[in-house]
Amino acid sequence: MKKSHAFAFLLLASLMVSQGQAAQTASPFTPPNFPIPKFSTKTYNVKDFGATGGGETNDTSAINQAIEKCNADGGGTVTFPAGRYAAGSIHLKSNVRLLLDTNAVIFGQVGAFEQPEPNPFDKYQDFGHSHFHDALMWGENLENVTIIGGKINGGPAIGHGDPKPGNGDKLISIRVGRNLDFENITHEKGGHFCYLLNDCENLIIANVVIKESRDAVDLMGCRNVQIHDCHFTGCGDDTIGVKSDYALGRKINSANIYVWDSYFESGCNGLQFGSETAGDFRNVNFWNIRIGRAMKAGIGITCNDGGVIDGVNYSNLVVKGAASPIYMLITDRLRSGDPDKKRAPSKMSTS
Repeated sequence: MKKSHAFAFLLLASLMVSQGQAAQTASPFTPPNFPIPKFSTKTYNVKDFGATGGGETNDTSAINQAIEKCNADGGGTVTFPAGRYAAGSIHLKSNVRLLLDTNAVIFGQVGAFEQPEPNPFDKYQDFGHSHFHDALMWGENLENVTIIGGKINGGPAIGHGDPKPGNGDKLISIRVGRNLDFENITHEKGGHFCYLLNDCENLIIANVVIKESRDAVDLMGCRNVQIHDCHFTGCGDDTIGVKSDYALGRKINSANIYVWDSYFESGCNGLQFGSETAGDFRNVNFWNIRIGRAMKAGIGITCNDGGVIDGVNYSNLVVKGAASPIYMLITDRLRSGDPDKKRAPSKMSTS
């Protein structure tokens, strides 16, 4: 029988907090105000590059041309007037802001996606975590990228499992990025992920609405992250996943993650560490969050692959409709290529 829990964390709760880390995070519930990317005033309208916005023609090539031109000119803003833009595997570039009209929709078109790229380290994590090119938008080694406004949806081309040839399984995937900003976006339909972000830092996700997906946001080895004023529902799995896998062939640590003033619903865990935990996690903070549904746990903390989780703080969380309010687990799965991997310390402390 399902149990319903309604409670508030009014005090700080910490996992494995060392004395030095405790001093570092004495006031962990303050917005960090990481820098927002800045851009040139130049603008590029995707319709000037041949995009139709009619919902039937594949607009991928035109969108990519606009982004490439903007990047080549030193950066600026690529604009999407009102319309429905069918696309697949849009290439994100550095120093480019995508600005969508309120009535602009970008969605995945069947058969328009690139094939998943080879990954020699794919045995260490699931298929969806191992590949980035089979996304509606993807990029690697990015710096200064912003997406603002409109709707970005999976459409019929993106599902929750491994994709069919020509289709995708995620909306936005980034392999190594810095100074990233996603704001005021609505995702009516996601995929395996709405956001798969691996080795990214200085990251903002604000005022984003997700209405359907498997995972909402997976932070894979990310640092300096702020997520706030978001509303994620209809997620079959984790909503906020703080994780670290071995998809990039190296151990990547996570640090300085702040999530606040948001509402989440999950078919699994609302606020989750793991299951991928190849890297270490430090200074991760959640406050003023309501979880309306969590079929496994409101808070999940699992450590399976040798990572150390240290300095996790929660305050003023309200959880309803959860099978369990808190779930903790340490295993010795050790799914990582790190030659120095070993089972994480089994000591836990809360206060």
